[in-house]
Amino acid sequence: MQQIKEDQFSQAYELLRSSFSKGELRTYDDLKQKYEEGKIHINILKDGDTIQGVCAFWNVLEYTYIEYLCIDKKYQNLGLGSKILQAFNDGKVILEVSKIEDEESKKRVQFYERNNFHYYPIGFQQPALHEVLNTHDLHVMSCPNAVDEKEYERIISELFAYVYACER
Repeated sequence: MQQIKEDQFSQAYELLRSSFSKGELRTYDDLKQKYEEGKIHINILKDGDTIQGVCAFWNVLEYTYIEYLCIDKKYQNLGLGSKILQAFNDGKVILEVSKIEDEESKKRVQFYERNNFHYYPIGFQQPALHEVLNTHDLHVMSCPNAVDEKEYERIISELFAYVYACER
């Protein structure tokens, strides 16, 4: 995994766009601005000139928050997603997943559980990332340890303050 270079941003965003719904993904300009400001870090897995995977993350106080993790469909089921997650083994990691409503969301949670993440059963409404889109039902997953209710509330408050830049 390596840090993205400026000239790779568009290719990385295209992979994100093909992997996430419009409601889940920041706009190109918003993500690029946060990257240029150093708020969000973007790492990639490459094979030659081809970006196989993208991981966009924030360093939030006492943990790393992974906002986006995706692997190009041509390279899925090769252990690349797990390889990316292993790069964060030295500290606490938080990420969000959609509420389990179908087979795809169930498989996503199971993937993270196989990588030592713990699913917190109480969800929250992610603020809309675009003015025209609605909120999104999400759940927190944490690694290496599960969070309790007090820690969950603190994490959600921090995500709203630092990542979403709004009040809960």
